[in-house]
Amino acid sequence: MEPLLVAENLVKTYRHGKGVVHAVRHVSFTIQKGEYLGLVGESGSDKSSLARLLLVLEKPDHGDIRMQGTSLVQAKKSLLRSMRQHIQVVFQDSNASLNIDCLSGVLCWNRWTISRKLNPSFL
Repeated sequence: MEPLLVAENLVKTYRHGKGVVHAVRHVSFTIQKGEYLGLVGESGSDKSSLARLLLVLEKPDHGDIRMQGTSLVQAKKSLLRSMRQHIQVVFQDSNASLNIDCLSGVLCWNRWTISRKLNPSFL
C-alpha cells in the first residue's frame, strides 16, 4: 500500500543578519493511512518549522514531501490550497487545541487528507 504521507530528507535553514539557523536537519518519516504523528519537543526545537514545511507554507531547502505519491514541494498552488482545506493543525497551546480524550503530551493529527480530486480512496 502506498503511504499517505512521506517526508524525505527535509532540510530548512534560515539566514538572519550574519548568522544561520539550521532549523530542520534531514528529517524523514512515513505515515500510512490510519496512522497518526505526534511531534513533541522542547520550546525552540523547531517543531513549528517542520509543520510549516509539511503544510508547504514554506519550501524546504532540500528534500521532498509526498502525499499519496504526489510531490507537494513541486505542486501547483491550486492543489496546495485544496489540500490545506482538509488538514487539521494542532496548535502549540495544548489546553486550547487537544481533544481531552487524547493522552497528555500526544499531538493528534486526526486527518491528513487532500481533495477528493486527487484520490478519493483514502478519504
